[in-house]
Amino acid sequence: RNGALYGNATYVTDAEKGQVLYLDGTKNTYAEIPMGFFDGRNKFSISFDVKPETSASSGYFTFGIGKNSSKYLFLKTTTDTFQYAITKGSWSSEQVIKATMPSTIQGVWHNVKLVVNKNRMSLYVDGELKSTVNDIATNILDFDRDVMAYFGKSFYSTDGYYKGYFDNIKVYNRELTKEEIHNENYAKVTYTAGEGGTIEGTLSQDVKKGTNATSVKAIPNYGYVFKQWSDGVTTATRQDTNVTDD
Repeated sequence: RNGALYGNATYVTDAEKGQVLYLDGTKNTYAEIPMGFFDGRNKFSISFDVKPETSASSGYFTFGIGKNSSKYLFLKTTTDTFQYAITKGSWSSEQVIKATMPSTIQGVWHNVKLVVNKNRMSLYVDGELKSTVNDIATNILDFDRDVMAYFGKSFYSTDGYYKGYFDNIKVYNRELTKEEIHNENYAKVTYTAGEGGTIEGTLSQDVKKGTNATSVKAIPNYGYVFKQWSDGVTTATRQDTNVTDD
């Protein structure tokens, strides 16, 4: 089953990610996952990259799953916070799980994952576990059937619409493990000294994908001369940049 785009929802080219989904915040502009997709799913994980342009203080759902304005699960993006909330008794009964970031999230790509296992929810941002709540009073089964899911649209008719970008939207019918999530976002960089020398620096590094490893230096023993690394790098000091895999 395929999702649907409404209003001015469209695909645009992002300088960092290439083709992405863009919602311009105008009325009735949103993306929809087919009705019933989340029916009976009280154990699942949802992951996507998001780059908001405005704060939800103006009132909107960045992403939401639910039945109506009484039963829903939704993500709200504020100036510096990712916040999921779930309820079966409207806004006054919402239980919240959130991550406050050290700087603004507007205009910046972040990967957000929500892992749900019945009445436990865990929130990850960029591969890091930010919060877990173990006593959620509501789960998706409380939403009954014909559950709806939207990107950019609220279940409250008076709310506005999300303005920003989405990419790499994925839904899993299971609970992703902490290790899986970490490995998706980090690469292992390992340096090994050969016969006749040592390495100065951190030999095994966990590097966030797309960033740089810290510098290391090959130190030849007395009577030896450094020639090159096994991958052909000819400088004794090296720093691997824009790391994307192990």
